[in-house]
Amino acid sequence: MFLHELTLFLFFFLKAIIIAAAVLIIFGGVIALATKNKLKNKEKIKIKPLNKHYEDIEENINAVVLTKDEQKQKAKEAKKQAKKNKCAPLAENKTKRIFVINFIGDIKASSVQSLREEITDILEVAKPEDTVFVKLESMGGVVHGYGLAASELLRIKAKRINLVVSVDKVAASGG
Repeated sequence: MFLHELTLFLFFFLKAIIIAAAVLIIFGGVIALATKNKLKNKEKIKIKPLNKHYEDIEENINAVVLTKDEQKQKAKEAKKQAKKNKCAPLAENKTKRIFVINFIGDIKASSVQSLREEITDILEVAKPEDTVFVKLESMGGVVHGYGLAASELLRIKAKRINLVVSVDKVAASGG
C-alpha cells in the first residue's frame, strides 16, 4: 500500500513539474515576443540617396527622346561634369541636397518625438543651400502636440535652411 501511494505521489509531483515548466515556457515566450516587438517598433532614421534613381530615369527618357548623336553628346557632358566634380575641392563642390522627412501624425501626436530627432540629425549636417522637405499626413489631434511639431520645424527656418512642407493626403486641425 505504501509503495502504491509513493508511486501516486511521484506521478503527481512529475505532472506538477511538467505543468510548471510549460507555464514558464509560455510566459518566457510572451515576454520574448513583447521585447522583440518593442525593439522592432523603435524608430530608425533611414538614409537613402535618390540621385542614382533619378539619373536612371533621366537616362531611360533620353534613350527614347534623344537621337544617337544627342545621346553621345549628353554622355560626353556627363563625363566632363563627373571629372570636374571629382577634381574640385569639396569646399567648391556646392551641390544642393534635399532631406525628406515623412511625418505621419496621429491623434496623440506621438510622432513628434521622432520628428524632433530627425530634425536634430539633419541640422547637424545641413547647409543653408540645402532644403528640408516634409511630407505631412495627419488626421488631426492634440493642439499642444502639434504646436511642438511646428516649433521643431521653426528650428530649420532659424538655421536659414529652406523648408518645404507638403500635405501628402490629409492634414486636419492640429496637423
